Amino acid sequence: MRELIRNERRLELCFEGFRFWDLRRWEEDLTEKAMGVSITGSGTLTYTQIEVENRNYSDYMYYGPIPYSELLKYDALIQNKGW
Repeated sequence: MRELIRNERRLELCFEGFRFWDLRRWEEDLTEKAMGVSITGSGTLTYTQIEVENRNYSDYMYYGPIPYSELLKYDALIQNKGW
């Protein structure tokens, strides 16, 4: 059931910019390469898949840093690991 729900969110929210946040919340692997397409030729077009960006996420990046101003307000807050 969880897989069906995640697939439904993937389809429903694909162009709304929420996919990354879902993957981060579910602690999925975020280190995959971002791929693009290079189109060449004038008469017959040739499509070539190219690497656009190599994304390297560490474990600590699942949680963002706590703003420094918030750390100053509350003495009990501890900065997230890695930040």
